[in-house]
Amino acid sequence: MEIKKITVNINGNEYILKTDYPEDYILKLTDHLNSVISGISENYSKLSTQMILVLSALNIADELFISKEENSALKKEIVSLKSKLNTSDEKIMELTEEVERLKEELKASREELEEYINTFDDVG
Repeated sequence: MEIKKITVNINGNEYILKTDYPEDYILKLTDHLNSVISGISENYSKLSTQMILVLSALNIADELFISKEENSALKKEIVSLKSKLNTSDEKIMELTEEVERLKEELKASREELEEYINTFDDVG
């Protein structure tokens, strides 16, 4: 990807970013950052700009850590489900083999029964 310059506005200040990320993605990031900054500014109007930015960074770091923990838990669940699925697949294969074996037994029993019936037909 090519590096491009994107102008963004964060907390009323313009910044020129050099990035290879799509512009719409960068704008989503800055919108989120501005939203967090705005929320803290509204709730804590007496804080300095620096303190608001630090608290915003902490809030976003918290979101990141929570997302990572959720992601890790989901990965563990996926591994567990895959293991259960593999176990289920093995059981299905065993049952399929058992069904085939029983079909063969049934076929053999039918043939045996037909022979038995035919012996009575031959006698009568």
